[in-house]
Amino acid sequence: KKLTVLAGVLAPLLILGSLLALFCLLRGPVTTTHKGQHEFDHSTPTTTTSVSFRKGYNKTRLFTYRELEEATKGFQDKHKLTQGKTGTIYSG
Repeated sequence: KKLTVLAGVLAPLLILGSLLALFCLLRGPVTTTHKGQHEFDHSTPTTTTSVSFRKGYNKTRLFTYRELEEATKGFQDKHKLTQGKTGTIYSG
């Protein structure tokens, strides 16, 4: 009976731990330098595939920091559309 209770407690914990590890692996690396700021790669743009696009139907275009800076005119406040929990949205 103790073995059944132990298995009933450990099995969900193992499943949750596995799902958390899988989520962290699929999420990808983001290095934080300061609160709210991320370290960007200023090199040439690349493409990436998300989990839903793994079959090769669509590719998402990643822009360089310089391209974003140019499109938003240096991230000027007058081009800011909104500030939310996930970041700032600029026109451009």
